Amino acid sequence: QPGKWVQLGHNNGLSPTTSLKKSLPENFTMEFDVVTDEFDVRTGGAVSVSLSSYQLTTEGWAKPNEKGSTILIKIEAGNEADYNNNNYRGGAETSINSTVSGYEGNFKSNYSLREFTNKKTSLHLTLKVKDGQVTTFINNKEVAVSKDFKQDYNNTAVCKGLPPGTQFRNISFANHTQNWSPDGKSNAVNVYISNIKITKD
Repeated sequence: QPGKWVQLGHNNGLSPTTSLKKSLPENFTMEFDVVTDEFDVRTGGAVSVSLSSYQLTTEGWAKPNEKGSTILIKIEAGNEADYNNNNYRGGAETSINSTVSGYEGNFKSNYSLREFTNKKTSLHLTLKVKDGQVTTFINNKEVAVSKDFKQDYNNTAVCKGLPPGTQFRNISFANHTQNWSPDGKSNAVNVYISNIKITKD
């Protein structure tokens, strides 16, 4: 792929938080590109991005008794050979977790991701936060909106979105690709990110 890419290390988070001069605005759009190596097993490259409003200690942990919210998006490439046998594992999951009073709980949406596969090895992800509502787009197609998110244990619970005034202080990318090389020391399939852009809406 053309351009400059970061190869994410497995379970080794990459965070640009230290370069952020201030929190993100309440309303913003964040977008970036993801690429996976080619693969012939069930799943390929997988990446997650986490945004958190929690204030952190100097060691990088949430301060005790701190209330806040997080958005987590997980993307995983699937093998097109599994399209018709109920074993397709490509997916996009968007979740909101909050400990703020009146917004407590973990709500999420799952999308069967056929735009990111062993043959379609790149995608463009967009996260839009507007007036407390969270929307995920894949290749400019809306695939998740927070008003429709559900709780695992309570499908009747209504997701209110983000608490008013939520501003994210921390961003982190991670590689959670499941495939390992035979020596068990490194990933057989790598995943890469590029073209990260955040704009105020």
